[in-house]
Amino acid sequence: MKGLVGKIILSAFSVGLLLPAVQACSDTEGSESMQTEEVRAVSIQVKEIKSRQYTDYIPLIGVIQAVNKTSLSASEAARIGSIVQDKGSYVGKGDTILVMDNDVLKASLDAAEAQYKLDDITFEKQEIIYKENINSEYEFLQSKYRRDQSKANYELIKARYDRTFLIAPFNCVVDRRYYEIGEFVGPGIPILDLVSRDKFKVETGVPERYVGKIKKGDKARIKLKSVDAEELTGTVTYVGTSISTDNRTYPIEVVLDGNSEYLKPELAAEVYVRNGQYKNIFMIPEDVVMRLDDGYVVFVDENGIAKSKAVSILNRTGDNVAIQSGLSDGDNLIVVGYQNLIDGQRVKIVN
Repeated sequence: MKGLVGKIILSAFSVGLLLPAVQACSDTEGSESMQTEEVRAVSIQVKEIKSRQYTDYIPLIGVIQAVNKTSLSASEAARIGSIVQDKGSYVGKGDTILVMDNDVLKASLDAAEAQYKLDDITFEKQEIIYKENINSEYEFLQSKYRRDQSKANYELIKARYDRTFLIAPFNCVVDRRYYEIGEFVGPGIPILDLVSRDKFKVETGVPERYVGKIKKGDKARIKLKSVDAEELTGTVTYVGTSISTDNRTYPIEVVLDGNSEYLKPELAAEVYVRNGQYKNIFMIPEDVVMRLDDGYVVFVDENGIAKSKAVSILNRTGDNVAIQSGLSDGDNLIVVGYQNLIDGQRVKIVN
């Protein structure tokens, strides 16, 4: 009996020793399970998004040009006689800029004018006496045709003489001069470049995917790429009808509504042609949008679970994209930690 009692006491003692160990083991397993759950939850940062009104623009790269620009040349071969307005001068419409050597033509013009005046007086005399039946009709007609011939010759030489004066066809700046006084210049060879400062335009090409999107009268925003100047506005005044085979674009011209001291021909410009106005558009960072074979997706947080949402991109603006569909107001867009997420994965916000 005593031996049995001793065994019972020993067994109870052994159980007492084992219980804390079992409890400790159970606590350790629970802690490891909680740590595993924490490891599985990816740390993220989110941004609550809200829709807004959005004006869509088609981004283009263009070149500033003067609306009015031209080159002046002589109609006949001659030497340059004098320079009235040199490079950089502001010239009004009709002002003389340069004169070709015209001494010989001036002498011929004076002689032709004198002959014309003489023949005109002779005709007037012949007409009087013809009406009085003093001379014959032949003599009268001969004086008339001689007068007409002299007049035509005078007008021809005068036209040639007038063209030796290179005159501004519009208000402009003398941008370039290619020859010096005394140099011989052939007919039709540019001598001066003139550029208007009153009005400027932007010439650019539109990718063929935007065919039908841009029309005459559409408004545009213009930014000068290399100059820190205020943004300008303009109006589309020309839309080309054919596609270039070189770069698959069609040309348009945007005339600027105002002017700026920074505007110069051949200056590069960013052009944004208005393409439409939309409601309920979400502007989100471009880098959070991931491309799949069948479209684009972003990740949002829904109560600690990462959910992928297919989105439709309307356009890109700088580092952001305009999302037309796929998101809702109040969505917690995942903006950090989205790179390796999968749909349904546990996430933990650490904003």
